[in-house]
Amino acid sequence: MRMLLFSLLAIVAPTNAFALTDAERANIAEALSKAYKSITVTAVSAPLIRGDKDPAIFRITPAGKPNFGNLFLKGRYDIIHKPDSIDALGGYFCTIADEFVRERRSSSASGFLRGVSLRAGLHDPVTFEIEADRDTVHDMVAAVLRLWDYVRDDYEKFDIFVRGYADRGASFQKPLLQQYPYSELAYFPLETPNDPMLAGYLRKIDRRKIGSTYTNADLPDLRATFLKHAIDVFLRDCGLDGHLTPQSHVLDGAVIDENAPDYRTIDLYFYAHQ
Repeated sequence: MRMLLFSLLAIVAPTNAFALTDAERANIAEALSKAYKSITVTAVSAPLIRGDKDPAIFRITPAGKPNFGNLFLKGRYDIIHKPDSIDALGGYFCTIADEFVRERRSSSASGFLRGVSLRAGLHDPVTFEIEADRDTVHDMVAAVLRLWDYVRDDYEKFDIFVRGYADRGASFQKPLLQQYPYSELAYFPLETPNDPMLAGYLRKIDRRKIGSTYTNADLPDLRATFLKHAIDVFLRDCGLDGHLTPQSHVLDGAVIDENAPDYRTIDLYFYAHQ
């Protein structure tokens, strides 16, 4: 199946040196979704960052699930996994990446991830409390690496965006978790405040203080910040250095006006632009 992906990607290689066409993006997304059964990759037109040129945006979500496997508990912003550590989760991402790149290099002479030196070491395995999501995490990391390798010759810059959500829930005020004391949140703000479509953002960092406690309204950006920090460990430990190294950013999220666990979740985007 993964050979099918590489064959399909060869067929839909870019026809110009500046940007992928809509058809090429759709074909890439379809090929990745077929190759990695635990996730769905979709070529989307938003969220857009004002001022970016010709962005190629891919949304990565679990296949057959409304969100990332209900990994967020009600009123919490940390993902359910063991061990309970950002470094361990980010290191686990890195171990997956290291194994994937080694396999890819051994099976192809195409120079997969040329010029990238992985510094991944062996990490203690992460035992997920929701075991079905192990494949989801593996395929998520593999898809990001495959997208990065495929489009990096045609785009100058990359971002990994994380956007969090919460459902309406009840009123509460809880102390910040001692192991994740995110008392200041940093994120890209909406271009139009309170835009219900969350369609456009500004490429600048806004910051918001939380203090020693958080409320339901803080959960979207807290959840995104938790995953961003794990992604940052992944990028650092894997030695993905060079001028094309992706950066991760939080997009200001939203509380959905429904009482539904499906909205205790995040969106993950691979975003390339000129």
